[in-house]
Amino acid sequence: MNAKPSFDRAPPRRAARDLALDCGRFVGMRFDESPLAALTGSFRTPRGDGRMALLQQLTTRLLGCGTVRRDRRSIADALERRGASLSFEAGTARIAFSALACADDLPMLAPLLAQCLREPRFDPEDVVRERAQLAAELRYAAQDPHMLASAVLSRRLFEAGHPHHEPSLEQRIDWLEALGVDDVRACHEALFGANELLVVALGGFDPSSCAVEFEQHLRTWRPPRRPITGTDAGAIPPRGETTRIPHSGSTSSSVLIGTRLTFDVADGVTAWLANRILGGSYASRLVASLRERQALTYSVRSELIDPQSDLDGLWRVAIALGEDKLERGIAATRAELERFADGDIATDELDRQRRAAIGALLVDAASLQGMGAFLLRNLERGAGVVHVDAFVEALAAVSTPQLQRVAAALQPARLETVIVGPEPEA
Repeated sequence: MNAKPSFDRAPPRRAARDLALDCGRFVGMRFDESPLAALTGSFRTPRGDGRMALLQQLTTRLLGCGTVRRDRRSIADALERRGASLSFEAGTARIAFSALACADDLPMLAPLLAQCLREPRFDPEDVVRERAQLAAELRYAAQDPHMLASAVLSRRLFEAGHPHHEPSLEQRIDWLEALGVDDVRACHEALFGANELLVVALGGFDPSSCAVEFEQHLRTWRPPRRPITGTDAGAIPPRGETTRIPHSGSTSSSVLIGTRLTFDVADGVTAWLANRILGGSYASRLVASLRERQALTYSVRSELIDPQSDLDGLWRVAIALGEDKLERGIAATRAELERFADGDIATDELDRQRRAAIGALLVDAASLQGMGAFLLRNLERGAGVVHVDAFVEALAAVSTPQLQRVAAALQPARLETVIVGPEPEA
């Protein structure tokens, strides 16, 4: 008879090599049983307004389109012949990269990644193509009711100039179409560099040798010449209002209810668990109440955008509602949010949800990519090298008063509501 798996504790800790490089920080972990190498990492870039965010996004999309030594086809061929992948993504305050390959192909992957980061080609035709694709993606997203609601909510909660404030589609398209190859090259020169560079590497290889490989190719990469500063664009006072946006062709409404948040870094574990209890998992309160018991919706979830030490975050609930259930659905959602914010969290519920959260964490971290993402996320938060078992211990130590303190940050009276759907009947 097979033993029942236990989610009460993490598997034995693997030794992680935490090494300081001339250009940043390297964390490696060896998995002898794996033939693969999974790399992930990021570096910090200045925050700015919507135009700067678009420029960084366009520049990031072009990193893999060719370098001064390799054209686009050469890069694609080198990766495809080895079954490898390499990607880049622009975030709110960091540029991220990730790669997956056979461990034996690390000598190819490390220099290629370094070339893409440091020596992108920026051919004019690539800029035109990627700019057109990005514009098409923005226009497509603006037709989605949920994405439209998200943009409107961002403007209700965050002032213009804040990284979480999303300008109108028309404004972003105007900015984007005015960007050219000179703008992209200037952006890369001024903003892209080894500022708080983090590299996480896991797989069937020696971490120290891998660190040497990256040091060889990134040693002389320096932080950008533009200083990294925080964002101070003022603040929008809480209003607790409802905004309704007509959306032609919709037969149901996409509703977002949310607020901006500030937390200490130490609140990260508690906030993660609190969000899972509220609506971040299938066994959450919102799913149990609105979907299972009241049959008001098929889709409801809560989302937490982690606050950082110098940047407010966002906590919101997304729910899809038919017009015949719109008012009841919103009222039921707000009732659950008020109950949660009031600290109505029983010990048995906390224990049950904590056990489920630990299980989900262990499943996510079972793959090289999942473990790498976990390590990188905590490094970016400033928490250092956090092993899964240490995170499990932190989850086990979360108390009801700690959860209640985080839940109280919802402040139901200040929650903004955005409804995107059919035109209300007269």
